[in-house]
Amino acid sequence: MKSRMIHQRSVASLLLLITGMLFMSGCDTLGFLVYAVTGPEEETVPAEYKGLENSHFAVMVSADANTLYQSPEASRGLCVAVTREIAKHVPTSVALDPADVIEFTEHNPYWTTMPHDKIIAKLNVDKLVLIDIVQYEIHEKGNANVYKGTAIANVSIADQQHRNTLVYSKVVKATHPVGSAIGMVNADEQEFRLALLSNLTTTIGRLFYEYIIIHE
Repeated sequence: MKSRMIHQRSVASLLLLITGMLFMSGCDTLGFLVYAVTGPEEETVPAEYKGLENSHFAVMVSADANTLYQSPEASRGLCVAVTREIAKHVPTSVALDPADVIEFTEHNPYWTTMPHDKIIAKLNVDKLVLIDIVQYEIHEKGNANVYKGTAIANVSIADQQHRNTLVYSKVVKATHPVGSAIGMVNADEQEFRLALLSNLTTTIGRLFYEYIIIHE
């Protein structure tokens, strides 16, 4: 009995000592202890635009001349990828087949000058997800030997009800490597292009559905 009491006192003293050391060493150590006990912190980010729920939509992508020349795969690839991304995460929506959208744009090369309500009527949808790529670079500026991806696009929504008035608009930016100021010297170009396209797809898609960020 006596030895058990001594053991309990020792444990209590040790805990007090650790607590005191944590407060003396600052918030970083205390934060680490909380992380070790509770795990990483999760943050739920709501959709910026929820209007694609219960809608029939089409994703249409336009690009500047430089992008069309340097990365001709970007427009079609983004049309297909964003359509699938939204359809996957907004299951109450119905997406127009990207092949039908691409066929329409090929038969109407000046579709970007058409009124939105006319496009909506011709495609027989409720809403248009309009993506205008204004920058799409896979190399560091002035250095073709260093891969450093940057993609910037205007994303907007046109719907049947508001005719030619956009109901949502946002400029988005995606990079690869993500969050790094340093490019990559040794990289497979095809894989690099796919990675940048994937990052841009996720960035755009997350405008329309709720997602979770894990803070390590």
